[in-house]
Amino acid sequence: SNAAAGSAWNDVVITDDLPACLELAADTLELSNPADGFTGKLTAATGTPSRGTYGLTAPGADGKSTLTVPVGTVYGDSSATLTFECTVKEGIVGRGEAAASLANIAKAEGTRDNPDDPSGPQKPVDPVDTPPATPPKSPTVAPADPDVKVSKSVENATAPDAKVTRVGDVLRYTIELRNEGAANSCLQGAVVSDPLPAGLEPVANSIRMTLPDGTEVAVDDSAYDRESRTLAVTAGDLWGGEKAVLSF
Repeated sequence: SNAAAGSAWNDVVITDDLPACLELAADTLELSNPADGFTGKLTAATGTPSRGTYGLTAPGADGKSTLTVPVGTVYGDSSATLTFECTVKEGIVGRGEAAASLANIAKAEGTRDNPDDPSGPQKPVDPVDTPPATPPKSPTVAPADPDVKVSKSVENATAPDAKVTRVGDVLRYTIELRNEGAANSCLQGAVVSDPLPAGLEPVANSIRMTLPDGTEVAVDDSAYDRESRTLAVTAGDLWGGEKAVLSF
């Protein structure tokens, strides 16, 4: 926007370093600058972009591409508006991947006449960059929703072939928590819990958790709360296709 009545901000160019996680939808770019006689869709430039076209660089070392759009002249008490859409890329969400930031900063630069030297070079006018723009309540790309499945089995460790369970028999329970969703889905901060019926107590030093990478870790007996008779063990994040197994 140009809030200075009677002025002209000339040769305005908007640049936008698109976040690495976004892909520009090329057919969605539109520029509206009615005071300078242009409103319409933009097409890709074959060389240096001019008004009505746009330029897009190849991704840099940081994965970002720079969008460049010539705007023309923004006259006093008027504004120009650039709109476009982007698609969140595949493969940017998963175990070991840093949260992909959606923060997007736009810049604009142009010139104005120099009243002290009307025939000389124009003076640059480069306003402050925009604050980072992100979707409401979502500054990073979130995983897809998980498809959670839980199964539980039990065997008589004392007498595996017995047809009945007797007092003193040791029962081995196995609880499997799975995320059967897409690879980019995640069950975050998963906890496996089991309220035990009266008459059953975990055998000391028997609680084990098998993590998604296959590592088996011993779980302290304090994971069982005697007052509520509930065993609860944190499994961490489960990405699509992963599982955690609790046994005791």
